[in-house]
Amino acid sequence: MSTVDTTAAARFLQRYPATLHGKLVRMMTKIGLDLTGYVQINKLQGQALNHRTGWLSSHVHPETTDNGSSVTTTVGVDSRAVPYAAIHEYGFHGPEHVKAHTRIMTMCFGRPVTPTAVSVGAFTRTMNMPERSYLRSSLKERIEVYMGWLRGVTHAAE
Repeated sequence: MSTVDTTAAARFLQRYPATLHGKLVRMMTKIGLDLTGYVQINKLQGQALNHRTGWLSSHVHPETTDNGSSVTTTVGVDSRAVPYAAIHEYGFHGPEHVKAHTRIMTMCFGRPVTPTAVSVGAFTRTMNMPERSYLRSSLKERIEVYMGWLRGVTHAAE
């Protein structure tokens, strides 16, 4: 969501004791875990997206990266496990290709019928999925809290 001047970050880290870097790593890890929990509890239980199977919620995970001069925490979803995650986060309007499949028909002309397997051929449809942000909106809602936590770590080192 924003860019960071890595040279300024490196100068900042050099001015303080080495323990500050460890504290920043632990704080960024805490932020990642907190944001993950916030998304799972406050966005994926029916608030932004309806809770159906829990598959999306169980695949939201944090990752903290420390390269020595900067610490980054990312909260995301594995798109291989949950291919529809990005469509919900960003929305989508365009063609969707549907593979041939079999469905169970239980209604015919508005009347219930004996369940029957029906083959459906491949087709393309226009999909219009509105944006239902659960990751970016969570960060916006929590950013002030996280900035306070980070200020607390840097002030403790002064």
